[in-house]
Amino acid sequence: MNSFFIGVDVGGTYVRIVSYDESTNGIGDMHKALFKKFNDPSKEVHENLCVLMDSVIKEKSLENKELRGIGLSLAALFDRRSGAIVTWPNNRAWNGFPLRSYLMERYNVPVLFEDDANSAALGEHLAGAGKGYSDLAYVTISTGVGCGLILNNSLHIGSNGWAGEIGHIRVIEDGPDCKCGMNGCLQSLVSGPILLQKFVDLKMLERSTAVSELDLKDVVSLAANGDAVARDIFKQAGVHLGKMIGSMIMLLDISLIVLGGGVTGAGDILLEPLNDTLKGYLKYVQRDMKVIEARLGDNSGAIGALNLIYKQLNDGNSIEVFYPKGSESNR
Repeated sequence: MNSFFIGVDVGGTYVRIVSYDESTNGIGDMHKALFKKFNDPSKEVHENLCVLMDSVIKEKSLENKELRGIGLSLAALFDRRSGAIVTWPNNRAWNGFPLRSYLMERYNVPVLFEDDANSAALGEHLAGAGKGYSDLAYVTISTGVGCGLILNNSLHIGSNGWAGEIGHIRVIEDGPDCKCGMNGCLQSLVSGPILLQKFVDLKMLERSTAVSELDLKDVVSLAANGDAVARDIFKQAGVHLGKMIGSMIMLLDISLIVLGGGVTGAGDILLEPLNDTLKGYLKYVQRDMKVIEARLGDNSGAIGALNLIYKQLNDGNSIEVFYPKGSESNR
């Protein structure tokens, strides 16, 4: 019987799942569903993860294929040894839940977890913008700021499993408070909610109306249409990111930075000041590097989780395919 693998990305808003068949050497369509909350971790895991996975497993069983392993990309902090959720700020009902044990008992296959930024880095390295590069950093700027590092073709997680936490590196002294307990962190300056709040606060000072109903996409649209306040906010964010990326390049000599997350929807309004700052930062040293946008979008985490479990069960070999952008279905 031929085997297949499943990769799952568990976010606060959506769950995404993708599979890989060894017999066809193909990554299937991405299935996406809204995350349903019940304030009960067992029910939420069943309704959001298991129902979706069961549907894929049923389809594959009709083709005489058997599930061999599950990889998960998680926005939560988890215990790497036990597989229990330590804390998930966006859904505290999962705190302490033994997720790995639950899934292993249900499906009787190996289950591996990875941080969402690390999983996305793996996804882009496997099948996206970073394919063919031995070293890269995937930087995501959305609700938070995260980073996954691929060094010498391998995911680098550090001694404690949490390398790449650039969102909690202090950028300015006595800066805004961050959720981590420090102040002046990169995340407190450039994350999506922070940029949105800055825009709302500044527009309220201008006595603008209805700004409290806006979301980040609206601010991106306003910036693209010439709103000076919105453009200046993204410019400042680009400068902060350029300085941080410059420091990363000097430290690790990485040749590729891949940018993902909702804030990158600002495009050149963010990227131009970022690249200008980066050029100034590195003008006295020779570095062959570039900054590009992620190719897989929101699908990178699930594809990375898929590669995680595949490599674990196949002596470190990766899935050698490109993933077609936009191959997604809703369930």
